[in-house]
Amino acid sequence: MFGIVNIHAQSVIVFGGNSDSYPMIKTYFHAKDNQGNPLTNLTNANVIVTENGIKRKVINISCPSDATLKNISSVLVMDISNSMGAGTPVKNIEIAKAAAQTWINSLPQEGSECAITSFNDNSYLNQDFTSDKQILSDALSKLQPTGSTDYNTAFITGVGASLNIAARAKYKPVIIFLTDGQGVTNEQEVLLRAAAINAVIYCVGLNVTLPASLKNIVKQTKGELFENVGTIKDIEEIYERILQSAFQSAPCELMWKTDISCTRDRIADIEFISPNIKTKLEYAVPFRDYPKISISSISERFADIPPGSSDSSDIVITAETDSVEITSISSSDSSFVIENGPPPVWKLNRGEKRTVKLRFIPRDSSLVYGQIDIVGNMCQSNIIYAIGGYLKTVKPEAQVKIISPNGYENLTVGDTTSIRWSGVLPSDVVQLDYSTDSGASWQPISGNATGLSFLWNILPTPSNRCLLKVQQFVKTNTDSILILIGHTDKVNGACFSPDGLRAITVSEDKTFRIWNALNGKQIQPPFQIEGNNAGYCVDWSADGQNIVIGGGLYDANIFTYIRSLTSASISGSTYSCAFSKDGRYVVTTGDAGLNNLILSHLQTQAFEILESGHVGYINRLTISRSSADHITVLTSSKDR
Repeated sequence: MFGIVNIHAQSVIVFGGNSDSYPMIKTYFHAKDNQGNPLTNLTNANVIVTENGIKRKVINISCPSDATLKNISSVLVMDISNSMGAGTPVKNIEIAKAAAQTWINSLPQEGSECAITSFNDNSYLNQDFTSDKQILSDALSKLQPTGSTDYNTAFITGVGASLNIAARAKYKPVIIFLTDGQGVTNEQEVLLRAAAINAVIYCVGLNVTLPASLKNIVKQTKGELFENVGTIKDIEEIYERILQSAFQSAPCELMWKTDISCTRDRIADIEFISPNIKTKLEYAVPFRDYPKISISSISERFADIPPGSSDSSDIVITAETDSVEITSISSSDSSFVIENGPPPVWKLNRGEKRTVKLRFIPRDSSLVYGQIDIVGNMCQSNIIYAIGGYLKTVKPEAQVKIISPNGYENLTVGDTTSIRWSGVLPSDVVQLDYSTDSGASWQPISGNATGLSFLWNILPTPSNRCLLKVQQFVKTNTDSILILIGHTDKVNGACFSPDGLRAITVSEDKTFRIWNALNGKQIQPPFQIEGNNAGYCVDWSADGQNIVIGGGLYDANIFTYIRSLTSASISGSTYSCAFSKDGRYVVTTGDAGLNNLILSHLQTQAFEILESGHVGYINRLTISRSSADHITVLTSSKDR
């Protein structure tokens, strides 16, 4: 960002707030006196910097010893494509003309020269090099929008190509390119020809973000780039800045010390005492410069520590930036004690470390949960989470619970919302479920959520009776077993969904059931198998969209029957079935002797019977999923 002030012939252009040495802020400026001569003898006493009414300490002000104005040969390159006739309340072409007129008016009376070219899908030389401001203004006024946008015509092709014009310049060539559209350019050719004549190229985008090719051209030729400029005032200031930069070899430099805070966007009021000029500089402090720390561990677990004993962990805190101040470290539960922490205040620069000891001293055998807050001038919260004690009795704060959304929010289908929970460590895995019927049934969101938050894409299941649930399952031993209870007859087949969150079982009770694979609970009421048949085999497609049960295809989202995979002419029961790797085919067993394979194509709904070589019925088949371009089937039978 930058500011420009003109008082008669006096002017100061301030630009380029640089916070690389934050809290030291560096900016650059060009200044000239009443006669238009560059000012080079400024001192710290000549300038006052304030931010939000607070006076800042000026560290340094310096100007190059040789700041004499140098003659230049400038080429104003104007986009005149059809889109330049658009824009409200002021058309783009009028904004462009105002910018060019500012340039013409500010040219010195003697020495430097200027040319005007324009381009659309061709290039035009509207006025060759001259120092006559009236001739330049007349040529500028005649520009009218027409045609399309081609960057190559602006730079390298046609009679008005700017690099062709600049090649015959008397002085240092400076090209100021302006456009409101996207175009294609031969970047390498532009750079080669610019380097041959030592041309500097500036690029200005009117209400448009400029492409990477122009950004690189500007960078390589040591120009500047401005984009998404939308007003006459802004573009006039930009052209005035470019003019000052082009005429002087190097700007003056101003440095002051700002405050250390979490304010990103800042405004500096800069007042020059002699000459008496005031201006503003808008600048932003990048997030990388905000005071921040890193912590060696944010999850601490003290398991099975009996009352009367204690345990501890060392936590290393490292400053990631300069000027970090840590004023206190406190715990939400008195069972977790901080040793060796502030006060007094810790003042750390980048890379410096401090170590605190987190000690767990249980009051009883209950499971307790605590948050340890590291407080200072950092711009992000810094929390260590701790759990200690036994699982037998859990204090309320150590119970896992949803903290956001916390009830009565309206969530829109297709939006993303953040689910947050507490009561466990960030490293602990939890299961998230939702209900649309006030908890009568539950659908899984995620079975392996960590980090105390989860971004959920809200599914198309509108309801005003929605609930969220978070659960943590703790194994009591290494061989935990979930028993699925519900079928009333022999269970013949079972498989997991691709994400492992659900399971399906089929039974001779002529139903199939969907289960939560993490807790063993039935998710939906039992579904009837089509034809009131017993279920002998089941498989879930790799994309999670389909289920095959025997010779029938089902929708895996709503668990409804789609169609038969064969026809009524195929006899015999289907004892085994499986999807191909790509999900396009299903292989089942069947036919009169139950000893053949049936290959069904899901897209065409065609099928064919393949001999297996077995003489007894096939009781099991499996498909290799190592290759997507062919299907390999392994079968087992009563005969072999």
